[in-house]
Amino acid sequence: MSMQQLAGWVRDRRAQLELTQEEVAALGPLSDKTVRTVESGRATGLRRNTRSALERVLQWQAGSVKDAIDHGLKPQPLADKPRPSKRRTEAKEEPPQAIPTTPPIAPAGEAGLGGDGLASAGASFAVARAALRLRNAVGLMRDTMAPSELEAALADLVETQREAEIALSQAMQWIVNDDAKRREAGQLLYEL
Repeated sequence: MSMQQLAGWVRDRRAQLELTQEEVAALGPLSDKTVRTVESGRATGLRRNTRSALERVLQWQAGSVKDAIDHGLKPQPLADKPRPSKRRTEAKEEPPQAIPTTPPIAPAGEAGLGGDGLASAGASFAVARAALRLRNAVGLMRDTMAPSELEAALADLVETQREAEIALSQAMQWIVNDDAKRREAGQLLYEL
């Protein structure tokens, strides 16, 4: 049932962004067949990289497609993330919570890289994704932050992005035989 809902949401969002199925596929990168299958509601499940590609192209919040499939929640566009009001932020006297920049190391199987000590490659992907989430969070909150807070957040962001780029570059040696993961690593490097 959730795949049928997702199909409608994907079609609606694609139309809202004035994209063709072919353009969504090319920007993904996804196959034309995958986009057609998702939009028809015939998909039986979506791999993580397919979900991420759809979120990126359709400009949905990270994890939205999984939430749509698992829980029937409508994906939210990036621009629709709630922004704290300036009044609420200024009235608050406690310092803002730090955004974690380094996630825990993902198990190798979860990262889709197999065993044999490839957990570090999976962790590199997780660090890169965390850096991109941090950049989005800073971008959304920049208008509500004091100049000193913004400067500190931007410094953390630059450092986290640099660490993620180094980690991904090193991880490339572990994923030589996995073209999909190499493409994902390249896409993450490009986005950083």
